[in-house]
Amino acid sequence: MRPFLITCCIFISLSCFSQSYYKLSDKKNVSYKVVLNDKEHIYIIGELFLNNSKDLIVIKTDLDKNIVWEKLITHKNTLVVNDAIIDSSNSNLVIAAEQYTEGNREALYALSLDPNGNEVFAFFDNEDGGEVEPYSIIQESDGYQISGFTKVKNQISNSFFPLYEEIKYSYLTKISKSGKKKWSVIFKENDQINSILKIKANASNTYLVGLNDTDKNSFYILKSISNTNYEVFKVNSEKPILVSDVQLTDNHLIISGVIQNKGEDSYDMFVSKFDKNIGLNNAFKIKSKYEDWLISCKQIDKNQMLVFGKTNFNKKKQVFQYTINERGNNTLNLFDGFQEVHLFDVTNIQGSFIGAGSAFEKSKIGVLYNFSSFEKTEEDVFSKESLNLSVERIDIFKTIDLNSFKN
Repeated sequence: MRPFLITCCIFISLSCFSQSYYKLSDKKNVSYKVVLNDKEHIYIIGELFLNNSKDLIVIKTDLDKNIVWEKLITHKNTLVVNDAIIDSSNSNLVIAAEQYTEGNREALYALSLDPNGNEVFAFFDNEDGGEVEPYSIIQESDGYQISGFTKVKNQISNSFFPLYEEIKYSYLTKISKSGKKKWSVIFKENDQINSILKIKANASNTYLVGLNDTDKNSFYILKSISNTNYEVFKVNSEKPILVSDVQLTDNHLIISGVIQNKGEDSYDMFVSKFDKNIGLNNAFKIKSKYEDWLISCKQIDKNQMLVFGKTNFNKKKQVFQYTINERGNNTLNLFDGFQEVHLFDVTNIQGSFIGAGSAFEKSKIGVLYNFSSFEKTEEDVFSKESLNLSVERIDIFKTIDLNSFKN
């Protein structure tokens, strides 16, 4: 069953981003989860919680912050957004979401909207009754590639009542620009990596960042070395490590997240920078005595990096921007304008960084954060320390002939 779309054309001036946060709607129980822009417009994708289910909200604004259109995407089952891109060839918005089917099982739900908000396609796939969770999406010349994981039932007993176990595998799929499935790959040959958290690509290579649920002290980087082969690297940490964000620049792969302190239910933030050959250039922790969580990390130039996240500084939940300058003079800007605040995504709009999240007072509302208007604190909240990570090249991933998977 394909969802139906309710379109509302609204023209509301939000003036300029001169304040710390903005509400785009009066709807309650909303979280903005993804924000992105095409240098002319801003797209916000959120989730509306209603009657024990979630629908999707998509909002488009111009750069003067006027809402151009808003769509509510509904379905009888819960919808959850994970990632989105703007297709540079046609300006279509393409969303990678998950749809919960009967039995609370996840399935891939990909949706494309044209610049006017009209549906281009809505694509559903659960790999013939299995389970698919899409984490990340990239554009290619002839379609879109989506990464995540799938769960496959494996029979372990041939008795009168056969027994099955469900095994989690890394997963890639590709759909055309009209929403037709081209192929899918389940990585059964390499069960060291059972989910692909992020997929990034440039003109030369595709990079996959993967995880193994049973090995909390490492993550994996897969670098394409041909159309059908990946070189596999394992990044080892002394403590449990969780990846939050991946940025691919012209010269570096920047992977960031949090590291759990040994024997404690607390985390330090981390940033690691790799060269094109997955050599480790630099890795460091960002420590404090508070509960911190890194959401996104952006390399601005060779001397400056911005880290965005959440902190419980002074026992109050706050959203922050931490500016790291290699020449010194690091700065921290904070926002605590509500009883509770959350941050989920960050985008760069012509040099200004805007965050998507939610805030709570009497109810949850979706908000955009304007980091440039956050209050600067003079207190030494964060400290930067070196981080000991090791990288080992462990394999060349078995050849995958993608053409053989075409439907």
